[in-house]
Amino acid sequence: MLWQVSDKIQSKTSPLLTNCYKILGVSNFADESLIRKAYIKLAKLHHPDVAPNSDGERFKIISKAYDTLSDKNTRYYHDVKLRYYLETGNSRTTQRQSPSSGTRKGQKKPMSRAEYMDRKARTERIKLRMDMLFYQRQNNRLPYPARIFGWAVVSFVGWQQVYSNWFVDEESYDHMFAVLGFFLFVFASLGMYSHLYKMYRFRAYSGKQKFAYLRKSTITWLAFLCIGLTILPTLNAYRKSYHLKHYGKNAIVSYSDVDGLGEIEILFTPIGAQKPIVKRMDLNENVICDEQHHWVLIRFSKANPRIMELVERDSPYYFPAPLN
Repeated sequence: MLWQVSDKIQSKTSPLLTNCYKILGVSNFADESLIRKAYIKLAKLHHPDVAPNSDGERFKIISKAYDTLSDKNTRYYHDVKLRYYLETGNSRTTQRQSPSSGTRKGQKKPMSRAEYMDRKARTERIKLRMDMLFYQRQNNRLPYPARIFGWAVVSFVGWQQVYSNWFVDEESYDHMFAVLGFFLFVFASLGMYSHLYKMYRFRAYSGKQKFAYLRKSTITWLAFLCIGLTILPTLNAYRKSYHLKHYGKNAIVSYSDVDGLGEIEILFTPIGAQKPIVKRMDLNENVICDEQHHWVLIRFSKANPRIMELVERDSPYYFPAPLN
């Protein structure tokens, strides 16, 4: 009997789908209570421990069908496929069962252009409806604007790590934070673009007026990148000037030449610090330095000693009297 039911299912829908509702003997899309009652009833009839003369393979099929329908995720995908085959499977079955006189027995009738376009449009409508349901569930859990704002914050944090740690202290692993920050920025930017695309596509098809959601999401994403990449360096420059003005202190430190290209490497150990700060900077003619004894005048922040710059002769932080 179980095998007869399975054959009927295949003929009504598609050979690629097994209807778990029919295997359990309930109507399509039945509720959980009916499914459980039907499974208990069939288990009493086909379980090998209860009915010794029963076929174990039949009970395996019944158990597999019940496991599929008892889990929310597997049941959701099973129901989606079942709805699709119920809408599209009958027409294909009719074509296979009623071949034209000019074809061989069992051979498919060639599909016309109109039939192909109609089938393609029907499939796209089903896919669009599934996407809209998915977007609606995501938006109900957490609105898309909040998701986009979160990805934007994460991307800014990653880009800030690039500016704060890129080759600041080469004797430690701090520069690795810059590498990780770069990947975090890229990942968060892609996540932001993905949710922008979903939000605008959902609004385009669920609203009264349609618009070019792909173009709008791309323009919004590029505008965010341009604004972020422009504002963040400006904020860092302001942060540097603020620190040097309010927490700044001059110091004479030693340096060593790097490849003789006007770039020097500074070795500086702030008071109370355990590790020295090694930083490369460009040396020009206006910088206060002694090339013979290899020392240079710098201005650093007592709050964050990594924020430093070379003091030049026209700098407001140059005080020549204490150096004499």
